[in-house]
Amino acid sequence: MDRKDFMKSLGGLCTGAGFLGCGCVRSLALDKGRDATEETPLADRLAFAQGYVKRLFDILDQELDPRARTHLVEAMGSACFQAWTKDEAPQPMTVDECVGFIEKHGGGTVMRREGNVLTYAFAMKPGVPITRCGCPIVGNGPEGLSGTFCQCSVGFVRAMFSGYLGRPVQVDLLEALQRGGKTCRFRITVG
Repeated sequence: MDRKDFMKSLGGLCTGAGFLGCGCVRSLALDKGRDATEETPLADRLAFAQGYVKRLFDILDQELDPRARTHLVEAMGSACFQAWTKDEAPQPMTVDECVGFIEKHGGGTVMRREGNVLTYAFAMKPGVPITRCGCPIVGNGPEGLSGTFCQCSVGFVRAMFSGYLGRPVQVDLLEALQRGGKTCRFRITVG
C-alpha cells in the first residue's frame, strides 16, 4: 500500500479522538479543496486547535460545577509544567533563591516578595508585561475563550513554585488578560 492509499484508509478509520492526527485534519484539507493526503498548513491546524479549545471550555463551563472544572483545569496546568520541565523535578531552593532564579530565567518576569507572600506577573521581555496569553495554543486567540482557561495558569504557577521550593504553595489569581486584566498576576503564599 502506498502512502496516499494508507492516508486515505487511515482518514476513514479515525474518529474525534484523533482529530489533529487524521480525521478532522483530513476534513480541513477537504474543506479547503485540497486532496486529503496533502499536509494541512500549520495555520489551519492552529486555528482548528484554538476552536477546539474554545468549544471544550464552553462545554466544561456548561457541564461541570465550578469546583470540578477548576480542579480539572488546574491539574492540566500542573501537567503542562511537568511537560515543560520534561518531568525532571527541580532541585528545591530557598524562597530567595527561587525569586532570583525566576527573575533571571523568567524572561523579565515581575516579582515582589513580602515575607512568605510573592507576587508574580508573567512578562515576555524584561519589564514588559504580557499583552496576550502565554499559552502557545491560545496566545493569539480564539475570541471569546472562557475565563476558566486561566485556571490552567494557576495550576502551572502552583506546580512551578511548589517544585522550585520543595513544598506546597497556595496560588491566587489576582488578574488575568482573558478576564479583562492588564496582565496575568498571581499571589503565591509559601507554606
